[in-house]
Amino acid sequence: MSQHPELGRLDGMDIYADDSIDVSPICSINNGRCSTFCFPTPSGRTCGCQDNVQLQSDQLTCEGVKFCPSSLENAVLSPDCLRRSGDSCSYFCAQGYVSSTIEKLLCTTEGVWNTDTTKLCSKIIPKQNKEGNAESKISLYVGGAVGGLIVIIIVVVAIIFLLKRRNSGRETGVEYEQPVANFNLSNGDGPKPEDHYCTLSF
Repeated sequence: MSQHPELGRLDGMDIYADDSIDVSPICSINNGRCSTFCFPTPSGRTCGCQDNVQLQSDQLTCEGVKFCPSSLENAVLSPDCLRRSGDSCSYFCAQGYVSSTIEKLLCTTEGVWNTDTTKLCSKIIPKQNKEGNAESKISLYVGGAVGGLIVIIIVVVAIIFLLKRRNSGRETGVEYEQPVANFNLSNGDGPKPEDHYCTLSF
């Protein structure tokens, strides 16, 4: 095209032999994917080039047309992108990345994309790890609280058990009576030892 600036770029051409339209409208959509000329036919379309320029083997692109790079960082071009000068292409971010800038790329006449392709997609920060750490901390705190509560309950139960056991021992105390002899050594006429008793409590 640069060798024939007088031609410019033809976006579309409609040719009718009569009042009826008997050709395909494919050329009205993205120039029929043709790089230069799109000639509609009853069955579809035919791509063409300016004089002395050959159509390449893909039957879409003329020789000398510049292409934008096909490789993108952390992104993949859509399958219908031809990467030719003037083409607008969508892209998809790789797994683990999300689009951070524009939704479409434009291939300029210099054969480069209209934006920095290294910044198209940004890495996704996994939220699940943060949530998992928070859940782990919560579980740890809850587990510690429950464990401490169980220890306190065990100690209280043990104290209550010991107190009850002590009180029950006092309530079941038995009084024992044992004879104590009272000897009168002054004479032999005094009472006998078995006649005097005293009560001892334990």
